[in-house]
Amino acid sequence: MKPVGTILKQSRQSLGISLEKVSKETKIPLKILKNLEKNKLQSLPQEPYCSLYVKDYALFLSLSPQRMVAICRRDLEDLKSTSPLSTSSELTVTPKLTVAVLILATFLLFASYLFYQYSKFQRPPSLDIDWPTTESVVQEELRVEGTTDPQNVVRVNQKPIMVDPEGSFSTTVKLSPGANTIKVEATSLNKKTTTEEKVIGFTSTP
Repeated sequence: MKPVGTILKQSRQSLGISLEKVSKETKIPLKILKNLEKNKLQSLPQEPYCSLYVKDYALFLSLSPQRMVAICRRDLEDLKSTSPLSTSSELTVTPKLTVAVLILATFLLFASYLFYQYSKFQRPPSLDIDWPTTESVVQEELRVEGTTDPQNVVRVNQKPIMVDPEGSFSTTVKLSPGANTIKVEATSLNKKTTTEEKVIGFTSTP
């Protein structure tokens, strides 16, 4: 049996009617009529609109609308059966799928947070010291300042230094004439330590 589009096209041509006239009289868009006569049903609006267009077109051509609609539906079923990939690849969003996606997203976010916290716990503590710009000084006392994580314990030459809530710390180190090694250590809660050292020369003035 011929496709519905072919039947409609042949009937229209036998009556000597143009597609433009059909479109004007039926109010069916010309593009839809062209796709219908070319049997491009996949390009037409989904049901029930496709059948409604076929019905109106059939009535205009004095054809049986019930028969044309039945042929149209048969053609649509044939189209689905010959295009399994296009139909099976469609993803239908259901409440169950939405809940599953939300659960998966929540799990991934929680896992990412745990991984971040674990990595943060395992890495050595941060330590940034404001060292003097010169290798030697003429002052007997050297002010050592820096920043670290607020929960860390800081020692300067083994002496514990208080760290404020912003992670800043400062202390004064008394220098001896000659070379002085300044050692700053920051120890985190997991006992990991970051150390910075610098040798500062002190030249006493006469």
